[in-house]
Amino acid sequence: MFFRRLRRRSRKPTPLTRAGRKREVEIFPGLDNERGLELRRQLRHQFAEYGAAIHFDGRQGEITHPGRGRVRVGFDHLVRLLAGNEDPNAIASHAEAFVRMIMSDEGTENMRVPEIYAGLRLKLTPTWGLSEDERGIIDGATIDPFAENVAVALVLDTENAIQTVALSKAEKFDDVPSLRRAATANLRSELQTADIQIVYHEGSAQMPGGHFWSFESDSFYLGSAPLLLEEVLAEWVPEMDQSNGILFAMPNRHLMLAREVTTGNDLLQGLQSVAMVAARFAMERSHPISSSVYLSYAGGRSTISEVDHSVKELKIIPDAHLVHQLGLENP
Repeated sequence: MFFRRLRRRSRKPTPLTRAGRKREVEIFPGLDNERGLELRRQLRHQFAEYGAAIHFDGRQGEITHPGRGRVRVGFDHLVRLLAGNEDPNAIASHAEAFVRMIMSDEGTENMRVPEIYAGLRLKLTPTWGLSEDERGIIDGATIDPFAENVAVALVLDTENAIQTVALSKAEKFDDVPSLRRAATANLRSELQTADIQIVYHEGSAQMPGGHFWSFESDSFYLGSAPLLLEEVLAEWVPEMDQSNGILFAMPNRHLMLAREVTTGNDLLQGLQSVAMVAARFAMERSHPISSSVYLSYAGGRSTISEVDHSVKELKIIPDAHLVHQLGLENP
C-alpha cells in the first residue's frame, strides 16, 4: 500500500510514503523459497519460449509480449497445484502447462459463454508510453476514450490471467453494448467487494484547503473506479458534496484521489494539492494510469492538470466552471 495502512476509513491525515522494512517473505506462500525460486525460473524460461518476458509482482506477474501486449497473470491456482507435490518434475511440467494455457488461449477458448460474461471487466488503461504493437492491442480493445492518453478497455479476468480482449473477437459472443453492460456490472461488483483503504487527508496550516480523500486497494480495478465515480463516492464517502462537481485522479491502478469542488482559495489549494500528489504517484510508482487531475461536473469530464514530462512541469488548466468557482472571472 502506498499510504500508511490505518483503519478501513479514517479522517486522520497520513503521510504519502512509509519506510520499508526488510523481512523474510515467502516468494510464493505455500512453497518454500527454494521451490519458489525454481518456479520463477521455469516460468521465465517457458514464457521466453513464446517470445514473452515476465515481471514478478508478489503472487502475480505481468507478461509483455510483442503480439499480445501486457497480460496480468496470477499464480495462486498454480501454487495450490504444486503445494505438497514432491514430484521432482512437477514444477517444470506445471509451469509448462500454465504458460501454454496463457499463451495459446487454451483457457479462454474452452470457456462457456456464461463464464466469459462473468469474466468481462472495464478497465482504464494508459495509451501513453506504449510500443507500436502495444498501442495497436489497446486500440483494438478500446470501447471509448476516457481522456487524452487514457482509454476504456475491455478485459477478461480468468482464474489465471487478466488480458485485454479485442472487440473484433468479443463481438463473436455478443454486441459491444451488451458486453459493456456486463463488464460494467462486473466492475461494480469488484469495487463493492474490494478491501479499500479510505483516508481523509487534511490540509496544512499553510494550505488549509489542501484536503482530499484517497482510496487505495490491492484490487487491480481500483484505478478504474472513475468509470463509476459519482456512484462509488456516494457509497464510500456520502458526506462529500458532489453538487458543484468532483476533482479526481487515478495515478495508478491501485489508487484514486478525490475532492469536492468548493470556491475561492480553498478550491485553489485543493486543486494544487491533488495535482501534485497525482503527478508524483503516477511518475514514481509502478502501473501508472494518468498524472492528470480531472473534473466531473454536470455529466461532463474535463482535464484540469497536465504534466509536461519533457521538463517535468505541472500545468493547471481550469475550465470555465472552475474559473467561475475560483472567482477568476472578469468583472
